[in-house]
Amino acid sequence: WIALASGALLLLSTYLLGSEMLGRAGGLVALLCVAANAFTAEYSLLLGSDMPFAAAWMSGLLLLVQLPRGGWWRWLLAGLGCGAAFLVRHPGILLLPLGWILAGQVHGWRGGRLARPWLKAAGWLTIGWLVAVGPQIVVNLAQTGQPLYSQQAKNIWLAVYGNTDWRNWERATNDVRLGDVVLQEPARFATNWLNNLASTVGLGAGTGGEFGRAWAMRLLGFPANVLAVAGVGWWLWRGSGAARAGHVNGHRMSGSRHGGWLAGGALLYITAVAVGFVLPRLLLPLAGVWAVAAAMLLLVLARRWPGATMTRVAVAASIALALLLLPQPRLGVQAVLGLQDPHAAAMAATLTRTVPPGDHIVARLAADETLAKYSAIAHHFGDAGAWTLWSDRSAKPRPAGRTVATHGPYYLLKNGE
Repeated sequence: WIALASGALLLLSTYLLGSEMLGRAGGLVALLCVAANAFTAEYSLLLGSDMPFAAAWMSGLLLLVQLPRGGWWRWLLAGLGCGAAFLVRHPGILLLPLGWILAGQVHGWRGGRLARPWLKAAGWLTIGWLVAVGPQIVVNLAQTGQPLYSQQAKNIWLAVYGNTDWRNWERATNDVRLGDVVLQEPARFATNWLNNLASTVGLGAGTGGEFGRAWAMRLLGFPANVLAVAGVGWWLWRGSGAARAGHVNGHRMSGSRHGGWLAGGALLYITAVAVGFVLPRLLLPLAGVWAVAAAMLLLVLARRWPGATMTRVAVAASIALALLLLPQPRLGVQAVLGLQDPHAAAMAATLTRTVPPGDHIVARLAADETLAKYSAIAHHFGDAGAWTLWSDRSAKPRPAGRTVATHGPYYLLKNGE
């Protein structure tokens, strides 16, 4: 349920960000791009911090983009949102400097000096961030003596020197520092970093194999992925002055002031993540930004159509994208279901049908078996109960009780019978 709720929050944040920058029609196109997406569907069903962090990142961006319309309390609220992203994963700390930069864009600079309004806005943003992460900082100081303690440096060591093989995890200490990782073999560290950056854009024939890598193209389905990468490139080219891109039906089609800032933030995130190892799921926070960029480019191209209006463009784009993208979420769902043990899935369905709502089950499973943690049935399990779920891979002998159902190695037993 956490992953599903996070996926819904990602969709909502993407729609609101697209609406803020492109108008309601642009928001709907962006929503379609990120919703009709195998990548989004897959990680909305998987346990872990990938989708919660993506949702927190997009929510932080949304709060920051909406800042110019409010006073100090909006900066404080945005700081809380940015802090929440950091609490999910440490790369969320990047939202804080992105907020400082946006504060400079909103309040401007005076003679190259920091203007007082900028200092005030950045201050409230930082206070909100500290309020959100303060408890974690206290815990870190008490347990490790480091306010921002993490094992990110060890992750980077694993990528650079451990060949991303988790069997090598214990070869480095938990307190290894990034400086130690860099200085151990600077050339090897730099090569790993540059290769990861290239993999994000596309290695092409550089892999020497039959298939290459281009992680940036995997965040959305075709053709939204192509539009998104081109749209991010448009933002980078036009920068903060992208509003010159023109209007359709009274709306700026470039993403107004924030296109260059969003693209720069995406590059900052990619550069930071690529220090270690890059996996498609680590780039999931950018899926919403990619969707807004794809919607923007569609609307920019629509300027060339005589008599184009926002409504006509949005309807035409939505129909075309729907025809191409709507089959794709099913692929993401199938990818998740394919990871499940069919015997475990069958037993989970049997438990749901057979065990009354108020009954409890005693789990007698092997240490690596996760059936008792399935969200649909986890509330049934306890230290004592009228039922026993036993696996023949666990401790023997088999517990006493009447066999009610069996699926592969799993047995559902009724105790006392």
